[in-house]
Amino acid sequence: MNRTFGVVVALLVGCSAPVARGDLIYQVVAEQADYTAEVGATVDVRIFLRETATGGESSQIAGAGNGLLTAGVRLDFGGSAAAKVLSAADVFENAGFTSAATLVKDVTAGSAGLAEDVDFLDPAVQGIEVSPGVAMLELGVFRFTALAAGLTVVTVEDFDLGQVNFVTAGFVSLDDPPSAVGPSTFSINVSRSGAVPEPASVVLAASGLLGLGLWARLRRHRIV
Repeated sequence: MNRTFGVVVALLVGCSAPVARGDLIYQVVAEQADYTAEVGATVDVRIFLRETATGGESSQIAGAGNGLLTAGVRLDFGGSAAAKVLSAADVFENAGFTSAATLVKDVTAGSAGLAEDVDFLDPAVQGIEVSPGVAMLELGVFRFTALAAGLTVVTVEDFDLGQVNFVTAGFVSLDDPPSAVGPSTFSINVSRSGAVPEPASVVLAASGLLGLGLWARLRRHRIV
């Protein structure tokens, strides 16, 4: 489906969007809150749209006739981050979004974005209900390369707050207003490969070994 077409249709029916969402809360999230890696390694981070029903509303993204026609997410990690998405080749879309013509992989020094659509007349991409009232729909995978030791905090948010990015099979725009799809954060803790122990750790370990040696000698003397 052409992204422009989807946005136009969503805007035409936009007056019904708040009612259709009801008590459904949306947020773009990573699969985990924390990741670890050594310098030089890569980390694949799966990103989802999470839907939470707080008042018994039916899902807009899971189940028959539901799902997404368009989606867009951006990860902000900063230009000096210890772990980064280096190129568009490190961004992997959900294969269910079939439109190659409108696929966008936008990677800069401090962020990586993914915008994807289904081709016109193709079925919407469906999520799954992971627990009562909670549905998840995978948007894609972002591959981070660990460049240096340190902690990288990544913000996951709507691809472009100035436009509609999430349109359902029922032509409901989930991010109109933009704040309707909430952001989240996750972290990547990068350590040096084969890091040398801190001096205090070495002293503590040596003290422990010395204590064990003295204890063994005293024990032998007692036996004799």
